[in-house]
Amino acid sequence: MIQRRQVLLAALGLPAAFTATPSALAQVAYPTKPIRLIVMYPPGGPSDTMARSVAEILAGRLRQPVLVENKPGGGGQIAAAAMLQAPADGHALMLGDSAAFAANRFLYKGFAFDTQRDMAPVAPLMAMPMVLWVQHGSSVNSIRDLMALAKTRTVSFASQGPGSAGHLLGEMLKGASGADLNHVLYRGSAPAMVDLLGGQVDCLFDGIGAGLPYLRDQKLKAIATATSSRLALVPEVPTTAEAGFPAVKINIWFGLVTNAGTPAAVVTKLNEEVRLALATPQVANRFKPLGFDFMAMDQAAFDQLIRQETELLGNVVRSRGITAD
Repeated sequence: MIQRRQVLLAALGLPAAFTATPSALAQVAYPTKPIRLIVMYPPGGPSDTMARSVAEILAGRLRQPVLVENKPGGGGQIAAAAMLQAPADGHALMLGDSAAFAANRFLYKGFAFDTQRDMAPVAPLMAMPMVLWVQHGSSVNSIRDLMALAKTRTVSFASQGPGSAGHLLGEMLKGASGADLNHVLYRGSAPAMVDLLGGQVDCLFDGIGAGLPYLRDQKLKAIATATSSRLALVPEVPTTAEAGFPAVKINIWFGLVTNAGTPAAVVTKLNEEVRLALATPQVANRFKPLGFDFMAMDQAAFDQLIRQETELLGNVVRSRGITAD
């Protein structure tokens, strides 16, 4: 049993030294009531699926209900407000992405929260490689085709919300190409994908997992990946760099935070429990085949990631002159 657990941890990138035990975790008197897991996107998208999968495992391990609440809008500000109004005791968590935690403070005037000041990083969850999707029946088969189409009419690109990775990538492509691309804003991945499938928009940067089922059903085509190298799940699809746009590249990741001021022991316990949840076959078998990369970090490493991404994405927003619609 121990050997099987060590193999699973290694496969998910968790260090062999990570051996938190029930007795060690039980030293913290937490939780004492149901936990709220607040998601910044609506139901149906990858972040919602991720939240519900992790919540199910946590509820069983912590022996308290973990209630998922979807509060989309405002680039994460609505979800953050709901969490920040709760006591700083670890019973309210927010699941957000790299845009909300690192980029959006540069897009919005008077953005309502500062991740580093107002929040305590708990744990990252997964990274999702981004892909440029078009309808399967579209005449567009490459970024070059998309640029040619933009010379004849305005091309629309959907995004999951202001400051989302889909928004930033679309604006980066627009700036790098000089093409006439019109941003169409949605509240989450699921409604954006619905309108792409229905032909209301021309293209969408979204995660490999979000589009893969439609790719297999021949409803969508992948024309580029916004990654450093080609993806194993779609090895025939070139990167944006291969298409001539090396700067159009972002890696989106998802993570959990709680209120600043939450006792360190509670945050540590949450970090350990989340990492154990990610190591379960139930979660691994669901998300690994969809191209998600699992992330294993303690709170200090996650805090450093947020700081680095804040600098990186802040530079992207400022240099491109991107603002929230």
